[in-house]
Order: sequence, then C-alpha cells, then structure tokens
Amino acid sequence: MISSEISYSEAQSNLGTLLDRVADNKDIIIVKRDGTGKNVALIAETDLRRFAMVVSARCSKS
Repeated sequence: MISSEISYSEAQSNLGTLLDRVADNKDIIIVKRDGTGKNVALIAETDLRRFAMVVSARCSKS
C-alpha cells in the first residue's frame, strides 16, 4: 500500500528519514516531480524482489 506522496524537494531535504521509513516500516513513498510526469516510488528492496518474483511467476505461466 502506498503510504504517502511527497514532492521532489521534500524528498531531497529528508532523504535519510524517508529511506529509514521505507526500510523499517515497509512504507512505499511516491516522489512527485512537478511538470515532468516522471514520478518515482521508494520501496524496500525486499518488497521489490518479492514483487518481481510474483510477476515473473505469472509471466512464466502464460
């Protein structure tokens, strides 16, 4: 579940705290980049690997 959305500027100013939240609490944080539409998500490595395994398993069943 997505925990919050923040601006690029806020993410830049609070990167260490955000990374701790993501790693410790499994938060997913969307970083919004004004005007570009190139938003990104901060997600824990373990969650990303789990997601990739699920997607890979589903693709191999097709």
